[in-house]
Amino acid sequence: GQVSLDWDIFSPLVRQCTVMLSTDDPYIPYNDAVKYFKKYIPDCQLETFIDKGHFNIASGCLELPEMFDYLKPTRYLIFDYDGVLADTFAAVCESRIEMGDSTSPEEAIAKTLDYANKKPYHAKGHNLTDEEIKKMHTWMDAYTQVIIHKNIQLFDDFIEEIKKIPCCKIAIVSSNARFVIEKFLAWSWLSPTHILWFESDYSKEEKIEQICRDRGCDISDAYYFGDSQSDVYELQDMITPGKLIGCGWGFSGYDALCEVMPKGCVMKEFDEI
Repeated sequence: GQVSLDWDIFSPLVRQCTVMLSTDDPYIPYNDAVKYFKKYIPDCQLETFIDKGHFNIASGCLELPEMFDYLKPTRYLIFDYDGVLADTFAAVCESRIEMGDSTSPEEAIAKTLDYANKKPYHAKGHNLTDEEIKKMHTWMDAYTQVIIHKNIQLFDDFIEEIKKIPCCKIAIVSSNARFVIEKFLAWSWLSPTHILWFESDYSKEEKIEQICRDRGCDISDAYYFGDSQSDVYELQDMITPGKLIGCGWGFSGYDALCEVMPKGCVMKEFDEI
């Protein structure tokens, strides 16, 4: 039969929606259905099958076990960019030298690790002056012009593991520049709900607060995946214990992360997620 909905009333009420369609449905043309739902519920998640027909006994679809995945609680996953999703350590060090911030590879490595292993000076509650903030922006502008041309590789195997996780909403929080993140993440197909970079806010705490507000979830529901001691120092009082996860392949490294967080919360291998 025909179903009529007042979408002006219904759409604003939808916080989460998964639409399941089969390309061989004899009654509902797949392409038309996709356009229809994307028009009225733009943020809906599409689950596409190729062999289910119409979802009823008459059409031969007797079971739909995939439905159980969507009855599980949503996982709210927030990832750092540098050292977690992207292998940027060498590119960061090279960029420091090229922009004149460091005079040797050794100095560049030391400065990069120093930044990674202490609480960020621009964390929430900072007392930076206008002049210091201006200097920080000038540095980031110069850095962006250099690193944007580097050959940065994503941790593709880790990204593939993330894609296997059902019922999750992904966001990315970083202190890197917008153009750097957008350029390289375009190939990941992660479809994050948020990408918040240096220009969005200096503090990762405030970025995470914004994401949780937008999603309508509590901060206690969020997992954060970082790669540095600085992430721990900044977020340990915010993220629920056990949900602040270290990525041992990143900037600080596995051993250094184990010094500041429970060993059971630090991953060595991508598939441990």
